[in-house]
Amino acid sequence: MSVAGSDAPEVNPAPVSADAVRSRRQLYLIALAFAAPLLIAMLLRGLGWQPIASRNHGNLVEPPFDISAIALTRPDGSAYEWRPLEARFHLLVRQEGDCDTGCARFADMLHRVWAAQGRQAERLDVLWLGDAPPAPTQFRHWVGLQPSTELEAALKEQGVADAALLMVDPNGFVMMRYEGGFDPSGLRLDIKRLIK
Repeated sequence: MSVAGSDAPEVNPAPVSADAVRSRRQLYLIALAFAAPLLIAMLLRGLGWQPIASRNHGNLVEPPFDISAIALTRPDGSAYEWRPLEARFHLLVRQEGDCDTGCARFADMLHRVWAAQGRQAERLDVLWLGDAPPAPTQFRHWVGLQPSTELEAALKEQGVADAALLMVDPNGFVMMRYEGGFDPSGLRLDIKRLIK
């Protein structure tokens, strides 16, 4: 049937086959599968949600603070010198009291973490303040140091005096802390990322 006054022929659309409907539906589902993550991310961002963007196993010290000006002394009385040009990282351990069995196990664990770095271990010093562990646990780049009241005061002031281990960058900035009972494999991975 044509409308009065219209010269256009009457057009009846062809019926759409079930295959065409199925194909079109699949196309829409594929497009939705690619668009959905973007839409969800935009929604979460709009609501103010942020994912935790940390791959570290230790806790970052915010802000990092400098201890390179604090005089650290070896047991023989010589000074420990920071050498930033050597790009050497430091693990700082403060041993209070006598080095008992737990202390010796901790030192052995640090030795294993240090040795696991392979040739990059040459870029890592372990600074041990206080009573030294047994001789077999000591290793190359293990540096025994006398306790320092100035360092203790700086660590307390920054709120990191209770950490089991501190990571210090080549310039002498305390940048990461590890609480007691930390996972040694996490420490190993953090070191590997830093000194590769």
